[in-house]
Amino acid sequence: MSEQFPALRALTEIFHYHIHVYYDETSRARAVKLHALIGERFAVQLGRFFDQPVGPHTMAQYEIGFFADQFAQLVPWLMLNHFDLPILLHPNTDQEREDHRGSSFWLGQPVPLLLERLDVSLIAAGHAEPRAVTINSTPTVQA
Repeated sequence: MSEQFPALRALTEIFHYHIHVYYDETSRARAVKLHALIGERFAVQLGRFFDQPVGPHTMAQYEIGFFADQFAQLVPWLMLNHFDLPILLHPNTDQEREDHRGSSFWLGQPVPLLLERLDVSLIAAGHAEPRAVTINSTPTVQA
C-alpha cells in the first residue's frame, strides 16, 4: 500500500502574513512595549489592541500584518524577543481556517482558538482575498 499525500500548495497562495500577540492584564505592558519595538524595527501594519476576545481569539491580542520581504528578519527577531508572550504566526491565503490551524506556528504557549469562527475558504464565502495589509510603521532602528 502506498501512502497518499495532500496536494502541494504554491507559495503564490500566500498574500501576506499575520502575527497575533496575546496578553492579559498582567502582561499588557510587555505587549505594548513589543508592539512599539516591532514598529521601530520593521515595515509592518501595526494593528490595534483588542483587550477582549474577538473573532477566533479567546484572549486579548493585537495583530501585526507584514509581507514576505520582512519574514526572514522579523520572525527570527521575535523568536529571540517575544517577551514570553504567546505569539501565533500564520500565512493569509484563501484557506482562512487552515491558515490559523495547520499552516501556523506558535512562539511561547499556544492559546486556544475558536476555529469554527473562520471561513474554510474565503472565496467560497464570497470574499476575493484576505483583508489587505497596509504598512503603517516607519522603522528607525536596525533590528
